Amino acid sequence: MKLKAAFMGLVCCCLTALAYVGCGVAMARAFDEKVVYPVSDIAIFKTNQPNAKAIGLLTVGAKLILLKQQGSKAKIRIEGWYQHGTKRVLYAVQGRRILDLAIKKKAAVSIVEKEASTDPETGLVWHRATLDGWVASNMLTTDAEAIWARADKLFSMKCTACHERRVPGRYTANQWTSNVKAMASRAGLSKKERNLIIKFLQYRSKDMQEHRVN
Repeated sequence: MKLKAAFMGLVCCCLTALAYVGCGVAMARAFDEKVVYPVSDIAIFKTNQPNAKAIGLLTVGAKLILLKQQGSKAKIRIEGWYQHGTKRVLYAVQGRRILDLAIKKKAAVSIVEKEASTDPETGLVWHRATLDGWVASNMLTTDAEAIWARADKLFSMKCTACHERRVPGRYTANQWTSNVKAMASRAGLSKKERNLIIKFLQYRSKDMQEHRVN
């Protein structure tokens, strides 16, 4: 009986230790995957070398995983969706034209494809993919709400001169892109201001309520 009790005690200790190890690994992974967002449209580079040329453009508010910081540079990973045949443009959500990354035509990049999916609404094939790159670390923030608060204020200030403030849920994510672009020059918006307002409205559009990612 004493031997059996000792054996059971040893088993319990081992299981407890394994549980702590598993919990520690999970916590480490969660801690390592720090989410950051560009505060504006920013260039992305393949390496962190001083003479590296930009391979594309990350748009304001894109959800990024911070992999490493080295001096004034940060290595990040972006995950998104591209429509079949248009591998150089990543969108935040399948079927929604919420632009997160535009890659230059001649840039040599390694996009890692994760899966393919057919959009039930359109029948189009989309691919989920990731890309690693380097950006200026001072252009990143962990506070997405601060970005959208700035966008909200800008929207109210610039887009109510000719009409009352539009309700974001009035249009779909894809409709907001063309709507804002059509009014941008009249509202006196710079390209970066236009992109900020577009993404702010897209994330609050009538077909994005179940897809809010930041």
